[in-house]
Amino acid sequence: MGSQKKTTLFKKFLFLFFKQNKLISEIDGDIREVYFGMRGRVLGLIVIVMTVTIFVLTLAIFHNNRSLIIDEKIAKARSLTKILAGPAEFYLDKDIETTKNDLNTKYSIIKTESQNFITYNDDISKIILTNEYGNVRYSTDKNDYKRSKTLTYIADGLKLEDGKLGFYDYSVENKNKNTGDKTVTNFRVITSPIFLHSGNAVEVLNDYNRLFEEYETASRARKDQIYAFIWKKYKDILGEEFDPVKNKQEEGISLKVNKAGDIDFAFLTLFADCMAFREKRVPKKERELWSLKWLYSQKEAKIKAYVDDSAANAKKINDGIKDRIKNVAESVERSRRLGVLAVVFNIDMINESSSRNVRWVLISALIALLLGSIAIFIILSFNVKNLKKLEKWSISVGSGNIDEKIHITTNDEIGRLGDLSNKMIEEIKLKYHLEKYVSKSTKSMLMRRRSTDKAVGLGVTERKDLAFIFSDVRGFTSFSENETPETVVETLNYYFEMQSNIIKSNKGDIDDYVGDQIMAHFSGEKKADRVIDTAIRIMRETARVNEERRKRGQSIFEVGIGVHGGEVVAGNIGSTFRMDFACIGDVVNLSSRLCSAAAPGEILASKHIFRETKRKFKKKDSPAITVKGKKDKIEIVKIEY
Repeated sequence: MGSQKKTTLFKKFLFLFFKQNKLISEIDGDIREVYFGMRGRVLGLIVIVMTVTIFVLTLAIFHNNRSLIIDEKIAKARSLTKILAGPAEFYLDKDIETTKNDLNTKYSIIKTESQNFITYNDDISKIILTNEYGNVRYSTDKNDYKRSKTLTYIADGLKLEDGKLGFYDYSVENKNKNTGDKTVTNFRVITSPIFLHSGNAVEVLNDYNRLFEEYETASRARKDQIYAFIWKKYKDILGEEFDPVKNKQEEGISLKVNKAGDIDFAFLTLFADCMAFREKRVPKKERELWSLKWLYSQKEAKIKAYVDDSAANAKKINDGIKDRIKNVAESVERSRRLGVLAVVFNIDMINESSSRNVRWVLISALIALLLGSIAIFIILSFNVKNLKKLEKWSISVGSGNIDEKIHITTNDEIGRLGDLSNKMIEEIKLKYHLEKYVSKSTKSMLMRRRSTDKAVGLGVTERKDLAFIFSDVRGFTSFSENETPETVVETLNYYFEMQSNIIKSNKGDIDDYVGDQIMAHFSGEKKADRVIDTAIRIMRETARVNEERRKRGQSIFEVGIGVHGGEVVAGNIGSTFRMDFACIGDVVNLSSRLCSAAAPGEILASKHIFRETKRKFKKKDSPAITVKGKKDKIEIVKIEY
């Protein structure tokens, strides 16, 4: 008595907090109690999934947003480099013709563009322009002019190749004078080297790189052509002493050094002029290389080596000359590096901007989640209301009111379930009356079958000894090409219906319809008799049908049939979500091949199946045939009908 009271109190507790249906609780039997209904489960699942999704998306957006912002800053730094490249190149590479007004003009452009860039990009801390030695030539931060030591990121930027960007991160610790609190500000620097891209030095280097090596191995005519090009292009710099016409070289080995026609003298002179014109300092230890004096002495030594018939020594001297001129060219190439432009970004401001964007995305997502949850709750509540109707109706029907119907007006799955429930009750009412005519043994058999509860899955079930018939409609392909699809389907179904009825009447099972072909099998002790009898009846019925259709002016078809039998594997094939019960084996394949070999109106049976027959069928011996996929010939007979 006490136990029953506790259960009642527990159920009252459930009714109070989970709103259980009291009518269900009073039903005898194993009826489950629902503590968390469809609304709570679906809504909870959606909230969990959406929360996880929002969390993952927020992380992804945060990461991608930062990447996009960094890419944007890189693009802006590259854009600023393009804007300042011309003025900075001119400003940093002043030559003897550059006036103070020119420098002031370029400096003004650099200053204006930099200030504008900072004005429209509040996350830029400063912009610095230095020369090739790391000395600050312009900065938006006045403190940079006071530095005696080259900044690390400037030193790194001076090592970059032309067109490359450098990246450097650093932090600065700040201390509040009033509170003593320390804060750290993070910065990212994007550096871009400034190179000389125009002017005489670039032209001379291009010609040197293009022609100097070629000149060494060229023919005499080509050498003259190359020198003539250099002379004509740079004669204002080289002077008359390099004129190959006025200072024509002697034939053979000249015993006198002549600058005219000598490309070594020409390029050394041009390189020296480039450095002098651009007022570039040459290290003291290298100054000798820029003078023609050493080249004169080496040329004289080379001539003497030729006179002494010492070609090896002459070559050694010549290689030394080339190496020295190459060193001079490399010095000019290095002088193309004019300085570096550095744009310093405040990473903390960038991160704050990214976080701000993510916060807005997160807030929007949470609002969408809230509104979506409310909408889903309303929709679920409406569906639950209809489910409650079904629940109440089920209780009523279970109580014996089988004439009661459920009325659900919604055009959805629940509404359809209501219609199916009404139809089910009608069927139950019919079966209720029919049950009086069913024996108890039949009921018992059905109950045992239901209690077996075996799952259906893929796999072999058993081996069987079966007889197969393949029947193929001939001439159907050409017919399909000339008739409408409706006529084709109607005609094919007509012949299929005729053959199927014969197969069924002989207790055969149809396995498949493949295009215009029927595959069927027979089992049991008399399977061979029944399969051949079926083939004969199909042929006779086809002849009768064709005669009637011919009189009506309708299209007719002949049929070719193949018959064979033997052991096959019967089982489920396909996939877990779509399978067929099929017979697999060489017997099936050979039956199909015999059908293909049969002429219209012909029945080909293997001698194997014919020997199993107990009835006497008329046959005609036929030579063994070769079929596709078989090494040996197949012995067959033609069944006469």
